[in-house]
Amino acid sequence: MHVVKRGIMDKKPIALFSALLLTTWGHSLPEFCEHGVECIHELVSQGRYEAAISALGHITPLFFSQPEDIITSTRFMLAIQKCLTADQTYITMAKSLVASNFPGKILSLLAAMIVYHIRNYSRYNLSSGGSAVRFWLQLLIGIPEWVHDSSVLFLLDTICQQSFTHPACWQEVIRGFSEVMKSSECQQSGGGGVIGLLSWLTAGTTAPHSLLVRPSAPQFPWFTVAVLMLETQQELSSGLWKNLLIELFAKPQTTLEEALKKVSDDLGLGPISSSLLSIYRWGQQVVDLPADHPALPVTLQMYFTLHLARVPPQPGQYECSSVVSRFYQGLLNSAFLGKIKKKVASAVEHHESCSRQEPEDEEEIPDPQLAETTKLLLGMQAWLDESRLYEPSVYLPALPPHLLPQKLMQIFQGNWEPWPEAVNQKTMEESAQKLLRLWEQHRNGRSSGSSSGSPSVSPEHRQKHSSLRNSKHNDPKQSILKRLDTYEPPQPLPPIPPRSPLHTPCLQDKTLVDQEALIYLVRRFTEFLVEHSQAVNLWLSEMCALDCVYREVLPQLWTNADTKAILNAECKPPKVGRQQPKCSGEASIVIEFSEARLNERENARIEQNREQYEAVYQRCQKPPPLQLCQAAVSLEAIITILVNGFRKASVEHDQEKLALLLTSGRELFYHIIQLTSDDTSFYPPAKQLITSCAEVLGQEFLRGHKDCQEGVVAQVLEWGGELGGLLAPHFTPAITTTRTFLTLYSSLCTHASVAPDHTFMLLSKFDIESWLSNAHPNGSDQTELINAVGAALSSLLPRPHPSLLMVLELYRVHLRILLNYKFPEHYTEVLNVLLHISSNTQEDCGGVSSGLWYDLINTLSVGLVHFTPDMDRRAFIQAIRDFAQHQTRLSQSMVEDTLKMLSSYFVNQRLEFGLYGLYPKYQLHIQPIAVFLSLVSHTYIVTTFHTNWGASQDELIQEVWAAVESLWTGWVAPLGGRDRLSCPAWLRHLTRDIRLLLPWAPSDATSADMMFAMFSASLEFMHEHLPGTSRVLSLTLEYYSATYAMREVKSHVLVVVHTHLAALPWHHLHPSLQDTLIFSKVVEQYLPECHSFIGGLLIQISWSKVLQAALNYHTAANCTQLPDSPHSKVSKQHENSTHGGSLDPALVASKLHTCLLNLLVRISMEPSVRQSALLQTLLLEADMFSWWLVDGDSFQRVVNWWVMSCDPRIVLTLPERNPVDIAIIQLLHRAAGYTSDATSFHQDTAAKRGLLVRALVRLTTSAAARHKALLSAKPQVFTATILGFLTHMEKTLIATVPKDQQWSEGGVLSTEVLALVSGGASSAALQEVASSAVVTWLSDEHHPSPGLLLPLLSTASRTVLHLNHRNPILQAGLNALFKHGDWYGWEGEVTWSRVVSVLSFPLTNPSAMLSLAAEEGQLLVVYAHTCWRRLQSISCADNLLLLTFLCDMLETLIPNAEMEIGLILLLSEILKILSLLVHEKGTIESTWHHCQTLTSQLALWAEDRETTGILAAIGLGRQSPLSVGVRLICRTLGTFLNLQMPREGVFRTHPLHTHSDIDGSPSNVGNEACTLEHLRGLCSNTTYAGLAHPLTQAIQFVEDPAHCLPDVHVLLARLVADILSDPVLHHLTHLLSTTAPSAPPPSLPLQEQHPHMYLPSNTSASAPLPSTYEC
Repeated sequence: MHVVKRGIMDKKPIALFSALLLTTWGHSLPEFCEHGVECIHELVSQGRYEAAISALGHITPLFFSQPEDIITSTRFMLAIQKCLTADQTYITMAKSLVASNFPGKILSLLAAMIVYHIRNYSRYNLSSGGSAVRFWLQLLIGIPEWVHDSSVLFLLDTICQQSFTHPACWQEVIRGFSEVMKSSECQQSGGGGVIGLLSWLTAGTTAPHSLLVRPSAPQFPWFTVAVLMLETQQELSSGLWKNLLIELFAKPQTTLEEALKKVSDDLGLGPISSSLLSIYRWGQQVVDLPADHPALPVTLQMYFTLHLARVPPQPGQYECSSVVSRFYQGLLNSAFLGKIKKKVASAVEHHESCSRQEPEDEEEIPDPQLAETTKLLLGMQAWLDESRLYEPSVYLPALPPHLLPQKLMQIFQGNWEPWPEAVNQKTMEESAQKLLRLWEQHRNGRSSGSSSGSPSVSPEHRQKHSSLRNSKHNDPKQSILKRLDTYEPPQPLPPIPPRSPLHTPCLQDKTLVDQEALIYLVRRFTEFLVEHSQAVNLWLSEMCALDCVYREVLPQLWTNADTKAILNAECKPPKVGRQQPKCSGEASIVIEFSEARLNERENARIEQNREQYEAVYQRCQKPPPLQLCQAAVSLEAIITILVNGFRKASVEHDQEKLALLLTSGRELFYHIIQLTSDDTSFYPPAKQLITSCAEVLGQEFLRGHKDCQEGVVAQVLEWGGELGGLLAPHFTPAITTTRTFLTLYSSLCTHASVAPDHTFMLLSKFDIESWLSNAHPNGSDQTELINAVGAALSSLLPRPHPSLLMVLELYRVHLRILLNYKFPEHYTEVLNVLLHISSNTQEDCGGVSSGLWYDLINTLSVGLVHFTPDMDRRAFIQAIRDFAQHQTRLSQSMVEDTLKMLSSYFVNQRLEFGLYGLYPKYQLHIQPIAVFLSLVSHTYIVTTFHTNWGASQDELIQEVWAAVESLWTGWVAPLGGRDRLSCPAWLRHLTRDIRLLLPWAPSDATSADMMFAMFSASLEFMHEHLPGTSRVLSLTLEYYSATYAMREVKSHVLVVVHTHLAALPWHHLHPSLQDTLIFSKVVEQYLPECHSFIGGLLIQISWSKVLQAALNYHTAANCTQLPDSPHSKVSKQHENSTHGGSLDPALVASKLHTCLLNLLVRISMEPSVRQSALLQTLLLEADMFSWWLVDGDSFQRVVNWWVMSCDPRIVLTLPERNPVDIAIIQLLHRAAGYTSDATSFHQDTAAKRGLLVRALVRLTTSAAARHKALLSAKPQVFTATILGFLTHMEKTLIATVPKDQQWSEGGVLSTEVLALVSGGASSAALQEVASSAVVTWLSDEHHPSPGLLLPLLSTASRTVLHLNHRNPILQAGLNALFKHGDWYGWEGEVTWSRVVSVLSFPLTNPSAMLSLAAEEGQLLVVYAHTCWRRLQSISCADNLLLLTFLCDMLETLIPNAEMEIGLILLLSEILKILSLLVHEKGTIESTWHHCQTLTSQLALWAEDRETTGILAAIGLGRQSPLSVGVRLICRTLGTFLNLQMPREGVFRTHPLHTHSDIDGSPSNVGNEACTLEHLRGLCSNTTYAGLAHPLTQAIQFVEDPAHCLPDVHVLLARLVADILSDPVLHHLTHLLSTTAPSAPPPSLPLQEQHPHMYLPSNTSASAPLPSTYEC
């Protein structure tokens, strides 16, 4: 040691290190503080950092419990600072410019030491690593400017990382940082408390007084998590965050800064900046952290806790909104949110790539933590984009799983606990193990790059030492033995003290057989035992009393008293320059405070109390007196002698002595157990002695003796309490007679509710199974025992109490044993017991009542399946099916008897208590009863089908159906009709106004759901056992219609019924006509819920097969012949066949199609059915059915209902139309035969088509009336709809109706369509739209045939009365008829004469119509009216009037290019009238003036101001609206007429008459513009160059004197033929081939001129045609 001392004096490192590790300087706290600190400081000063850290690793744990002793040492803290900066040399600083080498070797070693202390806390006798965490936190935080020191922050980050997964350590971390923020230094600098915390929020982008000097610290993530969590909690506790959210929610227009300023002012926190709110700081930390850092998920969790924060609910509001979007308004904040989303996406990508990496080892298990973390990150990524999370009405459980609703629930609840998925335990453990390995390497001298664990050790010495150490420890056993030899030898065992002499009493035989003497002897010992027990209890009571007094007095020991004290403060003024100011004296300061004063009186009471307590305590601690031990030994000896004597007498068969000893033993037994009291029970030695003695005596003298068993039962039930507990174990009923056994068993039931514990003890002694096998009781005894069990259960179950549960379970076991004994002998009896119990039990005790049913069920299914109450419904049904198919315990007769008994029982119960069904009465047993009923019904189905195999299938199904239906009737069917007569009088009186008693109330719907599910399962099972037939489904449908399809059945019943019946395999149903009629019956009633159900069934049925089968049967029977035209007659009436009264197959097929059409149309209106894809499939499939079989009356009923029920907008061509509505309309078209591809027709096809078109028109009218806004906003929709009507009508009419019948059917259809224009139900707006649509269709459509055009024009002329609609339709119709030319197949039939003959015009005052037509340019209408008028019987005066009207109209006419054709037609009619009137003397003058007016008008139209006249010469001539050809015709006609009027009142009517120009006698009355000279002048006009030939021909015709006025029509025909080639004018050119020049005008009527013309019989306002014109 001398060398060490000298080395210490010389400050040698090896000496200093040795002194720390080998002397008390490193093992004693005072000496280390005095000397060891200096050694550490000196080692550090000399650069021996590793040696210093090695010593600290052993020394610092001594200060874990009191860190203040070492932290306050300046030298020690200076040494720590030097260790922290040891790595910061000039070389390392230079290297850091190239590559970062942080942390350095020394800092890493220091971190490894700290981790070792935290992880190995048990080595220092600590309960957790919290003490080590607290020590190192206080030490590191004590370093000046530690928040700016990266080395300190690195160590703090390491501590936080290692503490994060250990709650005790993490609490120390939070507590340590919290104390720092609340310290005086931090308070003064503004960094402590809520105000201090919030003060730095205004400092810009950094927090100068926070524990974080920057907004984020990604290099120290765990330290940042701890600090931000603490500061966030302070922000929450201050109310800033809550009030900020409320302010933003209450004022949506307020900016974040304004809201924050208002909240801070209200809370008195001063001005606060929004840039450093916790939500932004967490987000910044997320952005700065690498995507693969293990702290990122935790940081994201904390961020989302603020990001998804809800506004606290306000008064009167029940929903919490979100205002998170307000935090990301503006360019910067929105970009910041984008960075967060990008970071989360990067993290997800990283984790997914790690998950996809294949493990290097095939047997390596994938890391489940990685999968959970990836799932969490994916959920967080979805949170950022899911808008529903910010809605006030978001319902978290309804969100999809990928949004992690459970995590969202925790966030919404403000839970800040880290999630296990967010903490990568594996990564953190690897980090810790890495540091621990570094520390172990350092301790073992293997630290790379370091000198050694101790200073001055060379590497060669280290290697040698290592080899020696390895050689020594090759044999662990020798090492252990050698180590043990170094200890002192063990001491020998202590000697056993001598026992105190205890004598046993000496008993004589006469004492044993003398009961009184024996009891007298024993009583001396037992009395002492009782007295000592009472004394002990008295002492304990005294101790409790002293404790109570102590607790009452203790609060009064100290009292607070107001006190004043005077403090004199000495005056020590500082010098001012060289002068010393004088002091005026000491200052007296009066201090007032509250002083705690001791209450001497109460203190004395407490001391006295504790002294008394200690005395009593010492008294209780004394060993029991010797007399008590003597009494115990004596009692045991007496009992031993008595027992031995009894056994000896038993062996010797000394009956007299045996009886005496037996009596003495029993008396002693009863005496011993009667010692039981509160005192003896509370004193354990006494209780143990009494119990052991009673056990020995009872086992010997009571157990197994027949004569005392009844007495034991009576005494147990009478005494009860602890006495009964000592008596009951010795009860052995199995040795009694059968009658005694049954009597004792029955007697226990009445005492069970009073003494359940003792009853259980006695009842458990009845080993029923053993008794049955040994006693072999007869059937009546077994029945009596079953009734006893049933009576006990019936009396105990209605009064449930937890204390009765054990007794009830025993009775349950006994009943199960009795059921299994000689099964099925008592099967019916047990079933009746269960029915009785279930009907009288309204409360279940521990599931015993329902368990009885499962015991019965499992007894039946033993070895096959096992039923439990917690099975789900599918498991129940599958187990029942397995049982029914494989069971052998129940025969056919047993099953049938059970079914009949249950049916009768429950029906009678329903009639007796049927107001709300059976469910309230059996509410506890619904599930087991349902399972049992299903079990019975399934078994009955299987056994009946197997037993009656080969019988008539239909009869067998009816029999099974009737039995199964009767079994469930009491539970599932409403009660009404004749059944009501069997109800009690009170029930009939109470429900006299109710037609049906429903099977269950709304509150019992859940129970009924279970019952009906089992009923439905039975039906499905029955159906599956009859392959190839759907009779069961038909019976089910009939049962549903008769039982539930009524208005009285409420929705709570129908919901259950529909749910389970809809699950049946209805796609197997092959409905008959009767089934289809049932469907129709239900659908035609007002039962909305039933309609949805029926619709769901209908769409599952394969109707194509059903209808095809009916048609095939119809064809095979050869009952009818399909018509091949829509108007052919059915050759044979439908009638019933003679085979058993069955229907005619043709009638069946027709009715099936009719019913199906009705069903499809009606169910298509049900919202639930419309959404099914099966309906659309069925409607598409129905397009191919034989709908032509539907008759007109049935079709009319269907269509009328459809029109009244549907939304009228479905007929409009709207883009949002439902495909179902479109399909229904198409279906009705098919049923009406109203399609262009129809090939088969009914005799009512024409009527059906008219009905359908009328329905479509009504829907269109209704849509326009109900939705006026739609009509005004989208008239094009109505236009397109009407166009579609007309186009489809034309295609269908042409394709399916013969040519000779198109007129009649087209007239009917067009009348219906034109009702849109002329009908009274149509509004003015709809009439305008419809009229425009009809005109558009007539004008724009390509019409392949005039089959619809002709009747449409005829109908329009009769029905459309409004001139604004009528004239455009007639104009467009006439144009459409004649612009086509000759129609294919109608050659020569579409002529003006025929068309005019079918039109109808008003006979009186037609001028309004004609004027309007002329004004709007509808000259074809004027022409048609003129032709029609000429068909009437009119006189010459009428012709003159007609000519006058036409000439006057021409003067007002403003022609244009579109009117040219009509103008030529009018001119032709005017010329014809002129030709007639020139031969009448009385009209010559008027006719001449009209002709002059005509020539003037023709001259006006023939003018060409663009090329002639003064304005034309200067280029301002106006272009004529008429074409060149028409102008030429007008000029030619004007010139010709002018030449034919040589003088006033004279016409040139014969070629020999004077021709003015030719003869050289010019006319003085002619029109100067229409002269032959002008006509000739046109030859040189370039405008008429293209008409040179017609012009030349016209000049020649006009110059020819052989042509007179009657030849004007020939001239017009030639001009039209040469110039105009329009098909409308084609009839004018016929005169060229039929009329010779100068021939008289035609005098025959139009009928004779055109033999194809005919008049329909139903034309109105038409006079009969005259044979000749009248003059």
